[in-house]
Amino acid sequence: MSALTDFKKALQALTTTVAKAEAAHTPGSSSAAFELHRAASVAERKLLHETHAALVAELSASAPGAALPHATWFAQTLARAEALFGPEPV
Repeated sequence: MSALTDFKKALQALTTTVAKAEAAHTPGSSSAAFELHRAASVAERKLLHETHAALVAELSASAPGAALPHATWFAQTLARAEALFGPEPV
């Protein structure tokens, strides 16, 4: 399942960026580092949504009604990103 691999890679990338941004967002830390992570998150969130849509399409075609892998991780990572960086740019 190539879509699953791509989705997991995109999810891991955003999770890592969020964790690094959370660490950089502490008092006394460089705001420049935080801003770099914020900028990176824009493309990563877009890619994550694209790979999620591809995974949903692949699973719908091959196993209708199957549970989406990593659904909790996906929801939690997006919630953390939104709480930290604000809503996704349109």
